[in-house]
This record gives sequence, structure tokens and C-alpha cells, in this order.
Amino acid sequence: MSSIALEKPKTLVSMRLNLKLVDKVKKMLGTKDRTETIEVALEKISEQEKFHQFLKKTAGKLTLAGLDDSGR
Repeated sequence: MSSIALEKPKTLVSMRLNLKLVDKVKKMLGTKDRTETIEVALEKISEQEKFHQFLKKTAGKLTLAGLDDSGR
């Protein structure tokens, strides 16, 4: 479940956005409106960055159980 569902009340903001891009992403994500589209996209980017930082932190340090030195 996304943390979006557990968030505090929303604040109205004004931004200049490329609506064609927002609508393209809305269609890709299957979200119901532009607000949800932006929230889900930001959440996905946040999670992607956390994963990227994890990969950088653990690069070369992880092994897969059950594999020998040859990778088999």
C-alpha cells in the first residue's frame, strides 16, 4: 500500500506544469486525476531513489545464497 493513503490533508498549491506530460503519465499510471498522478509519480521517484542509494551502499557486498564462486 502506498503511503499516500495515510497522508495528512492536502494543501492547495499553484504551479506551472506541462499538462500534456502530466496527462501522459496519468494514463501510464492509471490514476484518476492530476493530483493523484503527481503524488504517485513523486512517491515512485522517492522509492526509486531509496533503492538507488541502497544499491550504491551495498555495491559488491551482497552475495546470493546457494551459489558457488563460479556463479552457479
